[in-house]
Amino acid sequence: MSDQAPQVEQLVQAGQALENLLDTLLSEVPEYQDPPPPKVRVEAPVSPSPAPQPVAAPQLKEPRALPIQQATPAVEPAEALRPAWAEDGLKVLIVHVGGLRMAVPLIRLSSISPAGADEDVLHLPAQPAWHGGVVSIRGQQTVRVDPAALLGLNTQRADTAYLLLIDEGRFALEVDGMEEPLSLTPDEVRWRRRDKGREWVMGVLPEQACMLLDLDAIAVRLQRHVHK
Repeated sequence: MSDQAPQVEQLVQAGQALENLLDTLLSEVPEYQDPPPPKVRVEAPVSPSPAPQPVAAPQLKEPRALPIQQATPAVEPAEALRPAWAEDGLKVLIVHVGGLRMAVPLIRLSSISPAGADEDVLHLPAQPAWHGGVVSIRGQQTVRVDPAALLGLNTQRADTAYLLLIDEGRFALEVDGMEEPLSLTPDEVRWRRRDKGREWVMGVLPEQACMLLDLDAIAVRLQRHVHK
């Protein structure tokens, strides 16, 4: 029993981290925001009607032109981050990063490669925590990236099982496992608004209880570090 206690504690922590993260993400989607409290209409007390008073005849004045008022333009809601390639549906791959499940659009992946335990990894000095070294994959130098460290996710990573190649193979996201691909309609995704934070999140998949990663935004973040 004592050997199982740390494992149980890790599962509880991972579950709590996922719950907190999803609560935060869902709160950014308008459909999930709490509705405003109903307005209570207060009727004014009815006072006795005063006695009718004689009405004086109105004084007629010359008509004058009224100024033309410009209509106030309606404020458009923030545009949803719904890419053109998802209009006819999308296929996503559910991957595991520590205790979290995340979805990635297959169309934005360059390829998927198993993480070989015996591959030569070149570790460079003075690199950030997410930098897992440089490896050669199909003849191309690729930087291994720990997505949990890159995105600041509080989860315990397991051994890397697969590498998700993005940005034409320049970077490889380390994941601990993956599930079967899913086909979704655009309406099954709660797309993030463009004016919200977390640019690396495209939206939330409510049925799968996970977030949809924006691989292009992640690649841009990585390129900024490389080009410094």
